[in-house]
Amino acid sequence: MTEAETRSRQRNKRGQGAQLRDDIVHAATTLLEETGDEDAFTLRAVARAAGITAPAIYPHFADRDEIKLAVVQRTFSMLAEVLRPAPADRGQPVATLYAVCRAYLDFAAGHPNLYRVLFERHRRAAVEVGATSEDVTTMIGADAYGVLLGVIRACVEAGDSAETSVQAAAVRVWISLHGMATLRASLPWFPWPPRDTLMEELVQRAADLRT
Repeated sequence: MTEAETRSRQRNKRGQGAQLRDDIVHAATTLLEETGDEDAFTLRAVARAAGITAPAIYPHFADRDEIKLAVVQRTFSMLAEVLRPAPADRGQPVATLYAVCRAYLDFAAGHPNLYRVLFERHRRAAVEVGATSEDVTTMIGADAYGVLLGVIRACVEAGDSAETSVQAAAVRVWISLHGMATLRASLPWFPWPPRDTLMEELVQRAADLRT
């Protein structure tokens, strides 16, 4: 038996129940991140990457779209973890806000294929989950958005922001970050100003920070 066959059999033995579902999502995430190719994202390819047969997917996911939704949820969880400020940094609200924003841009630049999937207009998750709800705590990505809300709220409470609506400020900051991430990825040849300088200028205005 080859080493590859041994690894495959060990993985199949381990991959049962919830663990198998996690293995499938992990494999799908890696596949999408590495290829960035929607056509390559097939059930057969995901099964191959997970070391299982394609029929083994169906008890956990009905189709490719369901797997993709799970990848989106997992990626937002990854983003939330990256954004969370260290406890030691929370005493400096504005500096912490800038650090969270830098982490957001770093994530988008470091995982361009996954970041693009998060905001695809055609993904089914946008229709099925929270599309018309005003409660942002129930939407996909609520944890990551909650980090942004939290650091902006800290700026307001500390008197470092003149904004009266944390939600409005968070939306403006998010739009600024997403615009930067998307445009810089789409137009790398454009003579952009230094990234962090531009980011701080945009966030300062978006969050109405006191200078």
